[in-house]
Amino acid sequence: MDAFKEGFITKNARELEQHLSAAAGNFATWAIEVQSSLAAIRHNTRGLLWWTSIAAAVIISLFLMKALNSLRRVLDEINQHQVNFRQLWEADRAYEDQLRNEEQHRKAAELDRLLRAITAATAGRGHGAGTAADDPAAAAAAAAADDTDARLQQMDEDIQRLEADAPADPEEYRQWMQQGTAEIRARYADLLPPPGE
Repeated sequence: MDAFKEGFITKNARELEQHLSAAAGNFATWAIEVQSSLAAIRHNTRGLLWWTSIAAAVIISLFLMKALNSLRRVLDEINQHQVNFRQLWEADRAYEDQLRNEEQHRKAAELDRLLRAITAATAGRGHGAGTAADDPAAAAAAAAADDTDARLQQMDEDIQRLEADAPADPEEYRQWMQQGTAEIRARYADLLPPPGE
C-alpha cells in the first residue's frame, strides 16, 4: 500500500513538473515574442519619427520659400514705386524751374518796357521846352513838363532801387518784382501806358 501511494505521488509530481516546465516554456516564448514586438515597434516608431521630421522640414522649407518670394515681390513693388515717385518729382521740379524762369524773363521784359517808356516820355517832354519863354501857356506847360521829368527821374530811381534790392532766391525774386512793379504802376499810373499796350 505504501508503495502504491509512493508511486502515485511520484507520478503526480512528474506530471506537475511537466506542466510547470511547459508553462515556463510558454511564458518564456511569450516574453521573447513580446520583446521582439516591442523592438519592432520601437524601430518602426523611430523610422516614422524620422520620416515625419523630414516631411515637416520639407513643408517648412516650402512655406519659407513662399514667404521669401512674397517679400521679394513686395520689395520690387516698393522699388518701382520709388522710381516712379522720383521721376514724377524730377519732372515736377523741372516744370517749376521752367515756370520760374519764364516768370523772371517776363518780369525782366516788363521792367525793360517800363524803362523804354520812361525814356520815350522824357524825350517827348524835352522837344517842347524851347517855347516856354514866349508864351505863358507854354511856360505852364514847360513847368508841368519839368514836374513830369522830375517824376520820371524819380520813377527811374525807384525802378533801379527795386532791382538793386531784389533777393537772390528765384521765388522771392518773382514775388518781390511782382509787388514792386505793381507799386510803381500804381504810383506813376499817369506816366505809364496801360499794361496791355
